[in-house]
Amino acid sequence: MKWSHVILLLILFTLVIGISGIFFPPDSTPEQRGGKMVWLLVGLLGFWFGVRAYEGKWYNKGVDFTESKEYEKALNAYDQALLNDDKNPDIWNNKCFVLTKLGRCDEAIIAGNKAVQLNPKDPELRDTLRQAEECQKNMLRVRK
Repeated sequence: MKWSHVILLLILFTLVIGISGIFFPPDSTPEQRGGKMVWLLVGLLGFWFGVRAYEGKWYNKGVDFTESKEYEKALNAYDQALLNDDKNPDIWNNKCFVLTKLGRCDEAIIAGNKAVQLNPKDPELRDTLRQAEECQKNMLRVRK
């Protein structure tokens, strides 16, 4: 979770507490306050999951573009996803794959190394990085 999300949730929580006087007048019973508090918490959780779903939309778009071999669009989507979550090795791995397909091998190796750094035990990440390194070797052969 990013700090901006924590701050946003704290602001929302403060707002909920601040306006709680509207929902919880002093003469309300504990049962009335408890029921309203449940709905406020459900609303906050809904907001939180909505934020998380929005963040995942760029990753999902990237996957869709990758599957349809629209690699430039996929790369843009993965870059957007990384703005929201730069600690996700799957996004870095997919970016490595797309960059390899685009022939941008040096950039692919950087992305692949980042993916492996974040999750060194995943063999799929190492395989994608190896493909990027092979791409770079092939590019060097062509230049000779």
